Amino acid sequence: MLNEVAPPGFGHTKGDKKKGVKRGGTAAAFDRARKRGDFKGSKSDMFAIMWSQKNKGDKPHYKPGTDEKKKKYQEETTYKTRDKELKRTSGARNERYKTLHKKTGEGNVDVNEKNEYEKLKKKIGSKKMHKEPVVVGETVDYEARAKSKQKFMDFYKKSKAAKAKEQSDSTRSDSRIRGVKFSDAKGSGRMRGGKKVYN
Repeated sequence: MLNEVAPPGFGHTKGDKKKGVKRGGTAAAFDRARKRGDFKGSKSDMFAIMWSQKNKGDKPHYKPGTDEKKKKYQEETTYKTRDKELKRTSGARNERYKTLHKKTGEGNVDVNEKNEYEKLKKKIGSKKMHKEPVVVGETVDYEARAKSKQKFMDFYKKSKAAKAKEQSDSTRSDSRIRGVKFSDAKGSGRMRGGKKVYN
């Protein structure tokens, strides 16, 4: 049976004045979570998990004898980290802001500036300088398109129906003249006059 003792460095769930042991640490925090209902296992499950963590090489997150987390496991409550990151990247951001919308080469021209836009229109070589839309007066007759599509669908349906009728007529005439086709374990043939005639 597993001894209900936390691994070394994981703290204690009970305090003992004679031994000089204070309640606290990772074991006490785990026990509080178990009592709150965050952890569904029993107390022995809790100790088993702590021992397996220790055997894997995991370190306790709480300082023994206190309810205080170790520094590297504390969540940042201040904006120190964020401010450091912003200061570190501020130079690059400022440079990007200064060079935004500036000509960086012959091919890269900012079209938001009016005189540059005029130069670009000349470079493209448009006679009308893009003052009119590119497509002028071209209209699409959707009604005519729909009618032609309907005509095609009607033709397609009629041709399909004619092909099916032709197939059924040929099958019907073949069955009348030669008899109805069949196949069974003995072989295949035709039925004529209610009797099986094998091929």
